[in-house]
Amino acid sequence: YGSGPVETCCNAEQVLSLSNSLNLMKMLLARCPACMRNIRLPFCYMTCSPMQTTFLQPTEYAPATFTHQAGKHMVRGIDFYISRSFVNDIYGSCRDVVNPSTNGRVMEMFCGKWGAAQCSGERLFDYLGDYSANEHTPLHINYHYSDPGDIFPQGIVPLDKTVQHCSNKLPTSLACTCADCQLSCPLIRYTWDADGTGDPWLMFGYDGLAVAMCLTAILCNAIFLVLFAYCHRRNKKYKAVMVERSLRNHEEFRSAFATRIAQMNQNKPQFTGEDENSLLNGRPAEDLPVCVTRDELTVCDRITSWTQTTVDDIFEKWGTFCATHPWKMIALGLSVASSLCVGIIYLQMTTDPVELWASANSKSRMQKDYYDENFEPFYRTAQIFIRPVGYSSFESNNLTFGPVFNKSFLQEVLQLQNYIEHEISAKVDEETIKLDNICNKPLSPDNTNCNIQSILNYWQNDEALLNSSDAPSHAQKCINNRYFPECLGTYGGPVLPHVALGGFLAEDQALSEEPDYFIADTLVITFPIDNFFNKTKLAPALAWENEFNEYLLEYDNPSLDIAFRSERSIEDELERMSKSDIPTIIVSYVIMFIYIALALGRTDQPSKLLLSTKVTLGLGGVLIVLLSVFAAVGFYGYVGVPCTMLIIEVIPFLVLAVGVDNIFILVESYASLDKSELRGLTGVMRDRKRAQLLGRAVGDVGPSMLLSS
Repeated sequence: YGSGPVETCCNAEQVLSLSNSLNLMKMLLARCPACMRNIRLPFCYMTCSPMQTTFLQPTEYAPATFTHQAGKHMVRGIDFYISRSFVNDIYGSCRDVVNPSTNGRVMEMFCGKWGAAQCSGERLFDYLGDYSANEHTPLHINYHYSDPGDIFPQGIVPLDKTVQHCSNKLPTSLACTCADCQLSCPLIRYTWDADGTGDPWLMFGYDGLAVAMCLTAILCNAIFLVLFAYCHRRNKKYKAVMVERSLRNHEEFRSAFATRIAQMNQNKPQFTGEDENSLLNGRPAEDLPVCVTRDELTVCDRITSWTQTTVDDIFEKWGTFCATHPWKMIALGLSVASSLCVGIIYLQMTTDPVELWASANSKSRMQKDYYDENFEPFYRTAQIFIRPVGYSSFESNNLTFGPVFNKSFLQEVLQLQNYIEHEISAKVDEETIKLDNICNKPLSPDNTNCNIQSILNYWQNDEALLNSSDAPSHAQKCINNRYFPECLGTYGGPVLPHVALGGFLAEDQALSEEPDYFIADTLVITFPIDNFFNKTKLAPALAWENEFNEYLLEYDNPSLDIAFRSERSIEDELERMSKSDIPTIIVSYVIMFIYIALALGRTDQPSKLLLSTKVTLGLGGVLIVLLSVFAAVGFYGYVGVPCTMLIIEVIPFLVLAVGVDNIFILVESYASLDKSELRGLTGVMRDRKRAQLLGRAVGDVGPSMLLSS
C-alpha cells in the first residue's frame, strides 16, 4: 500500500492463492474500498509478512495431507497477537457496509452468532478465526488483543497498522459511499442557523422560523379582515340590485320609485313586500338601494344585467313549456332515464386500491405499470399477527425473552401454520388450489418449498426439531445471524426477524437503531404469493385467499389472539362497507319523503288529506332524485368509465340533499306568487295561466338551483 519494493515471503503462486481465498470477502465488501483494504491487512500480513514470528505463534500441528509434502507437518492453529485499537478501527470502517441482496448489513454474516446488532471488533475477528464455527477458515486462529502497556512473550510485537477511515480517500483506495459509511453522508442541520455560529434562532423561547411564520399568517389574516369589512361597508346599499330589477321590469321600477318618494314624505321607516329572492326583503326604507339611470351603468353592469335577464327568460319559457305539456314531459323523462338506467349492467366496479387512490396519469403510476408489465408485480401477501394469551416474558441465557418464544406457544402456532400451508384449499375450474400452487418459490426449480416468513422456519417448520431444541437459545442464534445453515428456512433463504416479529420497538425507536428482537410480544407469519400483471391469472390466488380469510374468521384458540389480512382484504372490506350502506340509504330516502310531506303539507283538512299533505309531491321528488342517481351511473356504464364505491357511499346522500332542497325552493317560490289572476278562470284558460305562473317560479329560482346543483 505504498511505493517502492514490497518485502514478502510469498511467491507469485502463494499471492494468487491468498487473493483467491479472499474472493468471498471481496464479493461482499468491494462496494466499500476502504473497508476491503483494511480488513485484508491482517490476513496479508499473516500469510506473507517476513516478520510473521513477531506476532504469530503456531499452537497446533498435523501431518501434511499433500503428497509432495509427505513426512512434514502443517499448522492447524496459531496465536495471533494484534492491537485492540487496530481491530476496532477495522471493524469501524466496515460496520455499516450494506449487503444489497439481503437489504441488511454485511456484519450479519461476518460476526457469527452475534449478528450485526451485537458485533464488535473482537467478536468479528473471533468468528473469522473460529475453525469450528466458520467453515471458510482453513485453520484455527486464536486472537490475542493487546492494549498499550501490556506484557507479551519475548520477541512478540502485536500487529498494529494504519487504518484508512471509511470516509477518507487514499491515493490507492477510494472512500466508501454514504450508504456504507455514515460519516461520508453530508451533514444536514436540524435547526435554522441564522448567524452561522451553530446556535438555533429563537424567538420568545421557541423556534424562530416557526414563530415568524405564525406572526406572518396572523398579520395577513388581519389585513384581509380589515379590507373585507371596509369593502362590505362601502357597498352596503347594493345599488346593483335595483338596477337589475329596473332593467328587468320597468313597471316594477316605477312602483318602487313611487313607494320610495311616499316613504320620504312620511319620514318614517317602511318595509317593502318584495318576493323572497329580492335583497330588499325585510329592510328599512333608508337602506333601499340608490336608483340610477341606464346611462350611469358600466359595461360590466350591463353585461351582468343582460345575462341575468336572458337566463331568467330561458328558464321561464322552459318552465311554462313543461307545465303546459306535463304528461309528455313525464313520459319523455322516464324514457330517457330508463334507457340510461339499463347501462348499469355494463358498469365496471373498481375496488382495487391502486385504481382508487392513484391517478392513471401520474408518473409514479405509469412507471409502476411499466415495471409490472415487463417484470411482473411485487408478490401478494397473506399475513397472520398472533399475540400469546396467558404467556409472559421469561429469563434465559441471561436475556429477557418475550412471550412469543415460549415453546408451548410456538407449538400451537406451528400447528396452525402447517394446517394453512397443507390443508386450506379452494376450487377453481374443478382444480384444487393449495398454498403450494400459488406461493412464492424464489429458488424454484432447485427448491420447490414455499417462502414462509415465520420464526418457526428457524426450525424448518418441523415440529420434531422444535420439540428437541432449546427454543430460546436456537432463536437467539438465528436472530443474531439468520444465515447459519441450520437457521435457513425450508425455501433455502433467511427468515427476517423484523418481518417475523412485532412489538420489539421501543417508543420513538427506528428499525435501523438495532432493536432488541428478543422482547417481541407478537409473532407475524407472512405467506408471499406470486403476482401477475395479467389479472386473469390471479383467479387461483384470489380463491385461496378467500378460503384463508374464511378459515381464520372462524378459527378460535384461547391461547392465541389473532388478526390477519390478505392482499384482497381491502377490496373485500370496501365491498362489504358498500353493501352495508344500502339499508342506510333506504332509511334516509324514506325519512326525507316523510319530512317533505310534513314540512310542505297541511293536515287541517282531513277530507283532502292526500292533497293537502302533498304526498305525491314528496314521493315524486324522492323518486326523481333516486332515478337521477341510477341514470347517471348507467350513463357512465355505457361510456365505459369504471365506477368506485364513492357512488354508493356518498353520491346518493349528496344528490338527495340537493334535490330535497330544490323541491323546497321551487314549491316556496310558486307559493309566494300572486295567484289572484286564477280567480274566475276555468278550463283551458286556467291551466294556461297556471302554467305561466309555474314558468315564472322556475324563472325566478331556476338559475340558482342550476348553479347550486
